[in-house]
Amino acid sequence: MKDPKDTFTIKYPNAGGATFHYSHYDPDTGCYTVSLSTDQKGWFRKWRIWVSDDNGDDKDVDTKNWSATSGRICTKWAHIHVKDDRWTSP
Repeated sequence: MKDPKDTFTIKYPNAGGATFHYSHYDPDTGCYTVSLSTDQKGWFRKWRIWVSDDNGDDKDVDTKNWSATSGRICTKWAHIHVKDDRWTSP
């Protein structure tokens, strides 16, 4: 990206409407907000989207348990993952 203050959205229409939204870049800290969502509601969700940073191998922001979620990422690089992750909640 030329200017990290620019907000943008990536939508995966053939992956349950999984959506990634980047916003609120803070030049003092290098942190930014990542918002994730899927169009799927209810107990059964087929598609999942998550973002991981370069620190560790965890999923920093993840729709595993919610159809919409957000969080702050404070590393230069983030990795977007979209997966067919069928599960049912008890």
